[in-house]
Amino acid sequence: MTTPRSQAGWRRKLDVPVQQISPTASALAGAGAGICSTFLLYPLDTIKIRIQVHEASGFNNVPYYRGTWDAMRTIFLKEGIHGLYRGSSAAVIASAGSWGVYWYAYSFLKNVISSFNENRLLRTSEQSLTSKLATPVIASAQEIGISPLHLFWSSSAASAAGILLTNPLWLPKTRLQLEKNK
Repeated sequence: MTTPRSQAGWRRKLDVPVQQISPTASALAGAGAGICSTFLLYPLDTIKIRIQVHEASGFNNVPYYRGTWDAMRTIFLKEGIHGLYRGSSAAVIASAGSWGVYWYAYSFLKNVISSFNENRLLRTSEQSLTSKLATPVIASAQEIGISPLHLFWSSSAASAAGILLTNPLWLPKTRLQLEKNK
């Protein structure tokens, strides 16, 4: 039985070793993604902040809105597109910094854990080759890879680093979102 050409090509692609992405490349990609998502979703964030502040404290500078669409329409009609994007420059800086720090730390920690696992596997295979029952150890990707628990801790530590380093950058964004059009 012959393998169809498309399946054979797919198998060849799977045999290629996966190259690790550097933490710097991850940080740049994360910062770029943070900037893009901020520009796309920022008007919804502005609306959310204004509704939350009004409902929580009766803040007089923020008018009452009957919902998301009413808030978007009211802000757009009274303040223009600038009202929906007020404070976006601070948000872009904070988001790029936050996601950049997160992805750098996450990638760095994954690489450290992965290299630790590879070194441990090499030591194990060298010991088995020198033993009386010299059977070669063939490592699978799972054996060299990182467990879900390691990914969880890498992600948690990266999140903590991002929050600790960039939290003060978010305050100006919120204050600018609450300003009235002058």
